[in-house]
Amino acid sequence: MDNRRKFSSNNDKDREDVPVYSRLFIVCDRDLKDEHFRESFSQFGTIEDIRIPCDHNTGKPKGVVFIKYSKTSEAA
Repeated sequence: MDNRRKFSSNNDKDREDVPVYSRLFIVCDRDLKDEHFRESFSQFGTIEDIRIPCDHNTGKPKGVVFIKYSKTSEAA
């Protein structure tokens, strides 16, 4: 029996504004700051949060950033 969930086009439309699908993952230069991402990516929609994870040992950025938009359609 196939237990995988199937999404119809109607379900895809319903997912459009679900917050869990509104995050963008970007591999980036370790020297870029929050302001750079906010300025560059706010043109695509309303940014709710920007997270730049740091290495626990060095305290320096890992070279990735997570941008959370208010809508999935803005992150697409």
